[in-house]
Amino acid sequence: MGGVLSCLDSGHSSGGFAATASAIPELLAKKRKEDMGGIIGIFYAAAFLIPVGASVHTFFQPRDGSYPVIPPYCDFHDRGFAGVASTIDGAAYFFNGLDADKAKYYESTLTASPAFFSVLENDAYAPLPCTYLITDDDMALPAAYQEGMVALRNQRPQVNIGVVRCSSGHSPQLTWTEGLVAELQKFGKPLLG
Repeated sequence: MGGVLSCLDSGHSSGGFAATASAIPELLAKKRKEDMGGIIGIFYAAAFLIPVGASVHTFFQPRDGSYPVIPPYCDFHDRGFAGVASTIDGAAYFFNGLDADKAKYYESTLTASPAFFSVLENDAYAPLPCTYLITDDDMALPAAYQEGMVALRNQRPQVNIGVVRCSSGHSPQLTWTEGLVAELQKFGKPLLG
């Protein structure tokens, strides 16, 4: 039994970088043979939209290197940016909108991680339809930052990232689940034909 698999790529938070980086030309449906399928679009949810040639870390640092910007929810250990960071008050920053017990539970699942220095080499913003979900009540990645990233990417003539909004914190998959599913379907169905 054969079949063509066309799929949406999606990314939440730093997963926006991964979604963009992984949508390489060889995997795009319009570049592959008709019977092979491939990636047909990217849906970003409160995600990083990093320019080609930058990393998540470098994008948010001052260009003159004058001082490091450290998010208020990060605690870097031992070697600063060369080490790992853990989360401070993750329940408030990442899981606001959930009841306190659930927010604390999800906070307990967070682990330490290094600063994100990987450089984006793939430009998936131009060749694919993209939509961005702005989370208006986001404490980790405020809506103004999300709006700014979309506006910067949309400055290029061949890029047109659509925007939808919701009254959610940074984790709409937990606090706005039905709305998120509806928006994904609304974005994906026309692309699937």
